Formats: sequence, C-alpha cells, structure tokens
Amino acid sequence: MNIKELSVTATLSEEDQIKIAQKVADFLTPILFRLQPSHTEPCPDQEEPISKKEACKYYGCSEPTMTKYMAGGLVPFRRKGRRVYFFKSELREALDTPISRRL
Repeated sequence: MNIKELSVTATLSEEDQIKIAQKVADFLTPILFRLQPSHTEPCPDQEEPISKKEACKYYGCSEPTMTKYMAGGLVPFRRKGRRVYFFKSELREALDTPISRRL
C-alpha cells in the first residue's frame, strides 16, 4: 500500500482563526498549569497555608473530588515534598473565576 501525501490550503476568516486559537488555548492551559513550577515556600507576608482536608471543608467536597479538581487544574495548590497545601485567597479566587477561564 502506498501512502500519498495530501496537502490542503485553506483561507480562514479572522473569526475562524480566533475560534481555533481559543480552542488551542483551552486545550493547552490545563497542561501548562500543571507544568508551572510550584512554590515551595509561601511568602512571609502571605496568609497561612491550609491542608487538603481544610481545603475540602472550605469547598464542601470530598478528598477524592479535590484530587480530581487538582488534576484538572481547577484548583490552585502548592507542594513541598509530598505535602500539598492551599491558600484560602487562591481558592476563593478560583471559585469566583468561571471554569471556562480556568481551563
């Protein structure tokens, strides 16, 4: 079986280009969010970090659900070694931000 090369040239309107760019951005944002270096130490002038259990209580969800939110890039979190911690101000901001903007 021979594989033939296929070349297609298309002219897209500016509106279509924007739609494609938005879809690419929507796809890449969660991936890039997970690749961001996590801060290991909070700034001294920041609030105290809270545990995953406290973050679950704040969000009103279970720990497995919080893990899914974290994996999906819906919830900002930090790591120090194996420990995961959160800041209430960042959680509050994530709650106020529409999901479409976070993904």
